[in-house]
Amino acid sequence: MQTILLQDDPDLFRGLEHSLLCRDGITLLTAAADADLLETCRESGAQVVLLAGRGDAATRALVLRLNSLPHDPLCLVADCGREARDLLGQVESRLGVVGRAAPRRVCRVVARVTCPGSSCRGRTRDISASGTFVATTKALPENTPIVVEFASPGRRQGGRHAGVVVRSVSDDPPSQHLAGMAIRFAPGERLSDGQLDALPAAVARDATQ
Repeated sequence: MQTILLQDDPDLFRGLEHSLLCRDGITLLTAAADADLLETCRESGAQVVLLAGRGDAATRALVLRLNSLPHDPLCLVADCGREARDLLGQVESRLGVVGRAAPRRVCRVVARVTCPGSSCRGRTRDISASGTFVATTKALPENTPIVVEFASPGRRQGGRHAGVVVRSVSDDPPSQHLAGMAIRFAPGERLSDGQLDALPAAVARDATQ
C-alpha cells in the first residue's frame, strides 16, 4: 500500500483527487498544521507529501524538516498557478504508478447507466476520451456491459456510449474511496474532443456542485 500525505488545503485536494488520489492501492492522509504534518509523515512513512504553495519561509523550512526524516519522502509544493498534471507525473514516478492513457478532466454531470434488467443514476467525478467514474451508491458489478448517457439541466449532451464496468466501489462509510463505478468505453465509443468540450467542466467555487 502506497501512502500520500496531503496538506489539508481544499484547492490542492480538488485539483488532484480526480486523477490520482482515489485509486486503489493508495492511502490518502491529510494534516493541516505543520507539526501534525511532520508527526503524521513520521508515523505513516508516507512516500509523498504534497504541500499547498504559500511560497513563504515557513513552507521552505517545513520541506527541510520533512526531507530530514529517515524515510526521506518526496516533498512537492503546489504552486497555485501550477497544473496538477505537473505534480502528478512526479508522484507517479515516485510511487511506480502508471499514468492514465487518456488525461482526465474534472466533470460533474448527471449520468444514467443501464444494463439489461437494471439501471442507476449518479454524477460523474471525472471523464476522459476512454472512460469515466460515476459516483453512485448503486454501482453495478465489475465486467457488466453497460450503456451510459450523460445529461445536464435542460438538455442532453454527450450522447449514449457503450462500455463496461471495470471497477465497482461499494458504499462503505469507513472507506476513503468514493462509492461508484469506473467505466471504460468500448472501442469505437470513445468521446471526441468536441464531446468532451461540450460537457460542462466542474468549477471549484460553484456552490451548486
